Amino acid sequence: MIERGREAREPSRSDPRDSQPIAPSVVHVRGRGGSSLAAAELEPTSKVTSIGIDRMRQKPNPRAKAKKRSRSKKFVRVPVADRREQLIDATILVMRRDGVRSVTMRAVATEANASLAAVHYCFENKNALLGAAIRRWLRLMINDAVNVHVTRGIRSSVQAMLDAYWEAFEATPEDLLAQFELALWAVRREKSRDLASTIYPMYIAELKSMLAKSLSLGGETCQWDLERLSRALLAVIDGYSLQYLSDPTSNARSLCSELVELLLESAGIGRSGRIRNSDM
Repeated sequence: MIERGREAREPSRSDPRDSQPIAPSVVHVRGRGGSSLAAAELEPTSKVTSIGIDRMRQKPNPRAKAKKRSRSKKFVRVPVADRREQLIDATILVMRRDGVRSVTMRAVATEANASLAAVHYCFENKNALLGAAIRRWLRLMINDAVNVHVTRGIRSSVQAMLDAYWEAFEATPEDLLAQFELALWAVRREKSRDLASTIYPMYIAELKSMLAKSLSLGGETCQWDLERLSRALLAVIDGYSLQYLSDPTSNARSLCSELVELLLESAGIGRSGRIRNSDM
């Protein structure tokens, strides 16, 4: 309850206090039982206004609730095999766009519109995810078109592999940049040394298998050990790939093919006259 105190009296001519300012009115704020809680002074011309207590007790905005609900993502259930391929795609996209250091389980989940639990279910850790990305790149390097040429001998299959490799490389150079970056990152990082030690062996094993099939089905012989030849091929391909990354206007692709041909001649690739099953 609010009581207004006695208003300031009108000054009279004979009153000696005429020269003093008019005293302000006093507002007494009383609580239950008449106890005085506080007092405030008001100017004579001021009016008592209500405090907007209702504003302090506003109800939650329904639009804000709807906006919050819209932010929560809905994840669609997909088979595990399909989800793994989606996560590998997302991993490669993150590496292309932001670099290898930006690849985290959470970043991949966001890119694939999947839950973090789904990523951990499909892949044990980040290294397993990156290893799967490497195997994807290997499939692109030695694809079905390359396997068709294995019956025609090593030269035909290697040239088909180079054509497929450079076509993919020139279309998306970010892929090769990510591969080089991944190898160097894994070597530098202590926790990823196991991954680093498997990157080149995977490439070598894939190349060695292709060369062995080409020798056998093409009826050819090779004076070099196939692992030695595979490592030499990778050295030539990687060297000219780095040159292309630094200078796309260079003739790195044609020089790569020429040097690979010289390499095959040095390895002593020749016709055997019969299929060598021992080279499988």
